[in-house]
Amino acid sequence: MCEAECIKTNYYALAIAALVPEVVSQEIAFCYIENGRKSYSIYSDEDTEDMLAMRRQGMKLKDIGSMYGITEAVICHRIRKLLKKGGGGTYGEIPPGKAG
Repeated sequence: MCEAECIKTNYYALAIAALVPEVVSQEIAFCYIENGRKSYSIYSDEDTEDMLAMRRQGMKLKDIGSMYGITEAVICHRIRKLLKKGGGGTYGEIPPGKAG
Protein backbone atom coordinates (compact mmCIF):
# COMPACT_ATOMS: atom_id res chain seq x y z
CA MET A 1 0.00 0.00 0.00
CA CYS A 2 1.43 3.40 -0.94
CA GLU A 3 1.79 6.29 1.48
CA ALA A 4 -1.22 8.15 0.07
CA GLU A 5 -3.40 5.05 0.47
CA CYS A 6 -2.23 4.62 4.10
CA ILE A 7 -3.09 8.22 4.89
CA LYS A 8 -6.52 7.79 3.30
CA THR A 9 -7.15 4.64 5.36
CA ASN A 10 -6.13 6.44 8.56
CA TYR A 11 -8.54 9.29 7.81
CA TYR A 12 -11.36 6.81 7.17
CA ALA A 13 -10.70 5.06 10.49
CA LEU A 14 -10.54 8.40 12.27
CA ALA A 15 -13.86 9.45 10.74
CA ILE A 16 -15.57 6.19 11.71
CA ALA A 17 -14.26 6.36 15.29
CA ALA A 18 -15.12 10.07 15.61
CA LEU A 19 -18.66 9.73 14.28
CA VAL A 20 -19.66 6.97 16.69
CA PRO A 21 -17.06 7.01 19.52
CA GLU A 22 -19.39 5.35 22.05
CA VAL A 23 -19.75 2.33 19.76
CA VAL A 24 -16.55 2.08 17.72
CA SER A 25 -12.99 2.08 19.03
CA GLN A 26 -10.05 2.89 16.79
CA GLU A 27 -9.13 -0.79 16.52
CA ILE A 28 -12.63 -1.77 15.45
CA ALA A 29 -12.70 1.10 12.95
CA PHE A 30 -9.58 -0.30 11.26
CA CYS A 31 -11.07 -3.82 11.30
CA TYR A 32 -14.22 -2.42 9.73
CA ILE A 33 -12.19 -0.83 6.92
CA GLU A 34 -10.08 -3.97 6.36
CA ASN A 35 -12.89 -6.52 6.63
CA GLY A 36 -15.93 -4.51 5.62
CA ARG A 37 -17.67 -5.27 8.93
CA LYS A 38 -17.18 -5.08 12.67
CA SER A 39 -14.89 -7.74 14.01
CA TYR A 40 -14.73 -8.45 17.72
CA SER A 41 -12.10 -11.13 17.29
CA ILE A 42 -9.44 -8.51 18.01
CA TYR A 43 -10.01 -9.21 21.70
CA SER A 44 -8.17 -12.15 23.22
CA ASP A 45 -9.15 -14.43 26.09
CA GLU A 46 -6.80 -12.32 28.21
CA ASP A 47 -8.88 -9.24 27.37
CA THR A 48 -12.01 -11.14 28.38
CA GLU A 49 -10.35 -12.16 31.65
CA ASP A 50 -9.67 -8.47 32.28
CA MET A 51 -13.33 -7.72 31.53
CA LEU A 52 -14.34 -10.39 34.04
CA ALA A 53 -11.97 -9.01 36.68
CA MET A 54 -13.39 -5.51 36.23
CA ARG A 55 -16.93 -6.88 36.49
CA ARG A 56 -16.05 -8.77 39.67
CA GLN A 57 -14.69 -5.51 41.10
CA GLY A 58 -18.15 -4.04 40.56
CA MET A 59 -17.74 -2.08 37.34
CA LYS A 60 -20.86 -1.60 35.21
CA LEU A 61 -21.06 -3.42 31.89
CA LYS A 62 -21.64 -0.07 30.19
CA ASP A 63 -18.34 1.29 31.56
CA ILE A 64 -16.40 -1.83 30.60
CA GLY A 65 -17.97 -1.77 27.14
CA SER A 66 -17.00 1.85 26.59
CA MET A 67 -13.38 0.99 27.39
CA TYR A 68 -13.34 -1.70 24.70
CA GLY A 69 -15.74 -0.11 22.24
CA ILE A 70 -18.27 -2.94 22.44
CA THR A 71 -21.79 -3.28 23.79
CA GLU A 72 -22.91 -4.58 27.17
CA ALA A 73 -24.38 -7.64 25.45
CA VAL A 74 -21.02 -8.52 23.90
CA ILE A 75 -19.31 -8.14 27.28
CA CYS A 76 -21.88 -10.51 28.85
CA HIS A 77 -21.51 -13.02 26.04
CA ARG A 78 -17.71 -13.01 26.21
CA ILE A 79 -17.68 -13.39 30.02
CA ARG A 80 -20.28 -16.21 29.98
CA LYS A 81 -18.34 -18.02 27.26
CA LEU A 82 -15.07 -17.67 29.22
CA LEU A 83 -16.68 -18.92 32.45
CA LYS A 84 -18.24 -21.88 30.66
CA LYS A 85 -14.96 -22.76 28.96
CA GLY A 86 -12.82 -22.35 32.06
CA GLY A 87 -15.16 -23.71 34.69
CA GLY A 88 -14.74 -20.52 36.73
CA GLY A 89 -18.26 -20.32 38.08
CA THR A 90 -21.39 -18.84 36.60
CA TYR A 91 -22.27 -15.34 35.53
CA GLY A 92 -24.92 -15.15 38.25
CA GLU A 93 -22.21 -15.33 40.90
CA ILE A 94 -20.69 -12.05 39.73
CA PRO A 95 -21.87 -9.04 41.76
CA PRO A 96 -23.83 -6.38 39.89
CA GLY A 97 -22.10 -3.15 38.86
CA LYS A 98 -21.88 -0.32 41.38
CA ALA A 99 -24.36 2.50 41.03
CA GLY A 100 -23.14 5.90 39.97
